[in-house]
Amino acid sequence: MNRPRSSSRRAAFFLVLAPLLLMILALAFWLPRKSSTVKPETSPKVAASQVVEPVLAAKKATPDDAQTNVDFRQWFSQFSLMPTADPRKATTIPQGVLLAEQRKARMIRLIRENPEQAIKESLRYDEWMALPEEMKLLVERPFSERADYSYLPVCVPPGQTVPRGTPDHVGQLSLADGTQLEAFVYGQRSDVMSKRGLPVQGIALEGAAAVRDGVLQKLAPEEINAARSLFVSGQPNESVSFITGAPVTEKAVLAVAGGKLFTFTDESELTRFNHTLAKLDSKPGPKAGSNVIFYEAYSPSGDAGFNEEAAQAYVYEQADAWTEQPKKVFLIRVDFSDKVGAPVTQSAAATELNGATTSM
Repeated sequence: MNRPRSSSRRAAFFLVLAPLLLMILALAFWLPRKSSTVKPETSPKVAASQVVEPVLAAKKATPDDAQTNVDFRQWFSQFSLMPTADPRKATTIPQGVLLAEQRKARMIRLIRENPEQAIKESLRYDEWMALPEEMKLLVERPFSERADYSYLPVCVPPGQTVPRGTPDHVGQLSLADGTQLEAFVYGQRSDVMSKRGLPVQGIALEGAAAVRDGVLQKLAPEEINAARSLFVSGQPNESVSFITGAPVTEKAVLAVAGGKLFTFTDESELTRFNHTLAKLDSKPGPKAGSNVIFYEAYSPSGDAGFNEEAAQAYVYEQADAWTEQPKKVFLIRVDFSDKVGAPVTQSAAATELNGATTSM
């Protein structure tokens, strides 16, 4: 009779113990999952750094994008508004240097691949002059000079085609101080052949230059004072139009070409004259072109403006003389070690040079 009573007690014990074990197992499984969803408390400063640092790292990793120009422009806007005597201004320069270094790669690429866009994003004369000296080597330098421009066509042997992506020419600027710049042009300047003393405006960076389209560059009101400190006048009296010699009004515009300043009645007069000079630059010959605006024989005098008719006649004479006189042509044949054999025979080259062309 005692054994059945013992069995019933053990059964009751297990009935109580089993639910307790199930509850313990459930708590052990649930509590770690709940604690893992609780975010640790962090101060706003730590959280901000966790967000900002990856962004900065991304910008450093991909500096060659349009955002680098936006960031640099934002910094420069704040920098230029601060008074020179403000001690905080100097403390912002390291940040400006970093942004200028990031932007530099983009500007170098644009000068070579898209010179028109490079010009649009470039610094004006007043902006460049306002930069600290340690930053000027990191950004493009605006310039206006008379330079010798060399147009070197890219040629291939007869019967072959130029590889895809190869430019049709290589341009080079020789400045007055002896500096040599690889020139990248667009617009009407794409049709200009080699010229001496060509008035050019543009930007230069790391041995390459983006050349502005047009002979004369209209100056923005903000950069006129800076331009006057850099360049001299190209006419005896700046209060009259360079073209007509008539007094100008508040509609007058100031332009620069070849390192000299010129005044025009309004923007339409400047545009028309730019088209006229572009036609002169299209004439063959190194002396035939827009550099005629610097010749004293056609410069304004008294009440008279620039003598366009006489200047055009001179350019046409120079073009005729160039096309009619005998020329010396040098043909250099190169034999490479990895591709031996004459690239073109002497007789084939002579036939090509002495024959007619369909490229004119």
